[in-house]
Amino acid sequence: ERGSSMITAMVTDMVFMSHECDDIRQSPKVCEAMDAFRQFMFERVYFSDKLAGDRKKARMVVKSLRELFLETPELLSEEYRLQVERWGIEQATVDYIAGLTDSYAIRLFQQHFIPAM
Repeated sequence: ERGSSMITAMVTDMVFMSHECDDIRQSPKVCEAMDAFRQFMFERVYFSDKLAGDRKKARMVVKSLRELFLETPELLSEEYRLQVERWGIEQATVDYIAGLTDSYAIRLFQQHFIPAM
């Protein structure tokens, strides 16, 4: 019914099915549900003509944040600033942005690129 309950069910299933294994596994039922969900997402979201404009906007937000953090790494969270020495600024920046929620990425974009009224 909700995304969080779906994620909880998938993670719980993986933990249970992978326990005492040398591999990550899913039950056939959860695997089938996940495949159906992936197919739905690709058809209705990732490649939807209706959402082409939103995907273009999202790419612009992500690219803008990437450039911002590459130019001013001190804006990264402390955890990712510490990773710069180990992994490099590019990887730390990509990892940081990949972990942002959509709403937080939009807030950061607004904070850094939209003039205050």
